[in-house]
Amino acid sequence: RIFWNADIPIGSDMVIMLTSYYDPFHIDTKEWVLLSNNQTPDSLTTEQYIQYKVMMNRTVCDSTPILRNITFEYNRSISKIEVSLDELIWIQANGTTDWQTQITIPDGIRTIFVRATDSAGDTAISRINVCVDTIPPIGEILLNNGDEFTHNQNVSINLIAFDQNNVSSVLVSEDQNLADSSWIPFQDIVPFQLSSGDGLKTVYALFKDTNGWISNVTNDSIILDCTPPIVIIMPLPSIINNTSFSLEWNGSDETSGIQRYDIQYQDDDGSWTDWKTSINTTNEIFFGEDGHHYSFRIRAWDNAGNSNPYLDNGTSPVFIDLQSPNISISFPTTGSKVKGSILVQGNANDTRKDLKVIEIWISIDNDNWQLAQGTNTWSFRWNTLGVKDGLHTLHAKAFDGRKYSAEATTTIIVENGINVVSSTGFSFPLLSLIVIIIIVVCVIIYQNNKRIKRKGY
Repeated sequence: RIFWNADIPIGSDMVIMLTSYYDPFHIDTKEWVLLSNNQTPDSLTTEQYIQYKVMMNRTVCDSTPILRNITFEYNRSISKIEVSLDELIWIQANGTTDWQTQITIPDGIRTIFVRATDSAGDTAISRINVCVDTIPPIGEILLNNGDEFTHNQNVSINLIAFDQNNVSSVLVSEDQNLADSSWIPFQDIVPFQLSSGDGLKTVYALFKDTNGWISNVTNDSIILDCTPPIVIIMPLPSIINNTSFSLEWNGSDETSGIQRYDIQYQDDDGSWTDWKTSINTTNEIFFGEDGHHYSFRIRAWDNAGNSNPYLDNGTSPVFIDLQSPNISISFPTTGSKVKGSILVQGNANDTRKDLKVIEIWISIDNDNWQLAQGTNTWSFRWNTLGVKDGLHTLHAKAFDGRKYSAEATTTIIVENGINVVSSTGFSFPLLSLIVIIIIVVCVIIYQNNKRIKRKGY
């Protein structure tokens, strides 16, 4: 192809005549080709030398044409086309102007080099970058960052995908066939709602890259537990005679299991106070104070994060009772001499604010216990004729509804002048006198009856 720039007078015509040859000494034997500007000669073969001449045609020449520049473009024939992936190893293609070849290109972004060699041995290299993708993406999912349990149907799915190209979309569903789901844009975390009902939940996923390759199905599972655990505190006695005692309980959770417990206690009518937090035992030793009431309540947490609420009232109160009521005998005093019927007297009290003495019991020489009259001030009528003369001990104890007091005692001397006592409380001399009187009365009655019969009445 030939191009030129020229100043051509009006009414003039300029053409270029072109020839080419190898031997400059035989130029006359070559054909000249007439060319217009920007024209390619179809019949001219480009050889080693090119010669041109300018021809102008004009009837009247009033100015001189000026040829500013002339450019020749020529193409040599292509002898071969080669292809390479590294510019070291070249594979020759089939064809030159139109060519093709087959090469194996690894996955990834690769550069293909094409080298053309012309008939003169000159070369030109062109290149193109291509992305080869024959491998589908690889992906995995994690429900709630891989947690084993959840107490909420709404979870997050962590999407992890590997592909040499970008992963464009993802498909997630609890259906193993993923038939009920639609492709959504890929992102690192997507929200998902699990189906209702406690138990194992499995979510399936597919990944798709920008070239349309789809991964194998991947899945992850999590246990849904929306039911709080149950705690049962073992019954405690209403009264404990020790400042320390064991609190025991049982917890159950069918789905995820018990993780920990929190325990609060209430001292009398005070506020609830944390005692133990985040423990996994089922019994603890509590240390209290004498004269205090204690109630307990326990909250359990399961492995899914559910917890049962604290009960408003907790357990029935347990009372630590180390004290006993007090009792004393004011009369008779130790060493006193008594006879006949006497009134034993004494006092009793209970220092605890919520208790009072309700009964007084008396025993003579550790014999049967008998109920006295009164409580804080009490008395007991005792006929000393029912015992032998000599030393005797009176025992007294108070009861407040929970505990008996320690026994109060006093030792006295009975002096009735009677040495032997029957089981009825009478002395044998007195009994003999009564028997004699009865016999005499019977004799008199008998004699009177005989006298009446003689007289004939």
